[in-house]
Amino acid sequence: MKPSIYFRVDGDDGKKIGLGHVTRCLKIYKELKISYKSKYNFFFLIKNFYDGKKFLKFQKNEKIIEFNKKNLKKIEFKKNDVIIIDTLGIESDFLLYLKKSKLKKIFSFEDVKINLRNITIINGIFFAKRKLKKKLGSVIFQGPKYVVLDKNFSQKKSITPLSKKINFLVSSGGGDKKNFMFYVCKILDNIKNIKVIVIIGKAVKKDNPIFKYKNNKKFILKSNRNNIYNFFSKSNISIVSGGTVMFESICTGTKTLVGQTYSNQKFAVNYFLKKKLISKIADFRNIKIHKVHEEIDFLMNNENKKKLFNRQIREIDGKGLMRIINIIKKKL
Repeated sequence: MKPSIYFRVDGDDGKKIGLGHVTRCLKIYKELKISYKSKYNFFFLIKNFYDGKKFLKFQKNEKIIEFNKKNLKKIEFKKNDVIIIDTLGIESDFLLYLKKSKLKKIFSFEDVKINLRNITIINGIFFAKRKLKKKLGSVIFQGPKYVVLDKNFSQKKSITPLSKKINFLVSSGGGDKKNFMFYVCKILDNIKNIKVIVIIGKAVKKDNPIFKYKNNKKFILKSNRNNIYNFFSKSNISIVSGGTVMFESICTGTKTLVGQTYSNQKFAVNYFLKKKLISKIADFRNIKIHKVHEEIDFLMNNENKKKLFNRQIREIDGKGLMRIINIIKKKL
């Protein structure tokens, strides 16, 4: 019988953890599937989060197992199986189970609580809070070069030229539980000579107030787009939340304004703020128009714009996905 690759991941509409973990695992899954379709079976272990499970089912045809104590007891991990963990914290039962197993191919993202031999930890975001120290038998890769984005973001970048209208991009990522996009667009609607592309994530509900702007000519709403690199590459300024979309914006060299929507985003937001790679919106529900005009004025200074662009694309080069795939492949 073929060994299996298990993805232990959770995701929801943004109420607790959002879809960033699921999205990252899907990117990794798709790359591994290309190389190991005939060698491994693939499974996803996810808690009973409706939006996360729905998103997984929509994206792929692999078996989804609801993660709970009852089902965990039914799973018999084989020695050559692979476990990829991407949650906000491993459960004590699962950790104990892994300690008792003979598994030697365990990978974990952003998790400092796991103390296992033969584990590879990839710390592409949590490093912004603190760097992890190597423990006995563990291997750690950390820093912004391990941020996972679509492969499209690894291509060569160029500065988006200014036109008569400044091109804005607005996005809150996969979900928008706090109506981030609506509050941002409410302010942008009062600014002249701009065009706004709004990227609407797959977990955004149909009753979200952002859809009030669908008939407004200033705003172009794009829903359920798998490739959003081209939208960033054609934008001069982005106003985004502090999740994956912030990394995507930095990677493309787009002038980036960030509104923190969840507390777990603060470490990465503050890290890039200290490096002067982003500007922070203190309260996305009450954005000041003069703040937006300051960012537009910045773009008019070509020297400032060019320096920032070069620093951004050096910080996050978009090649993190393939770096991680190569790390995993070396152990398979």
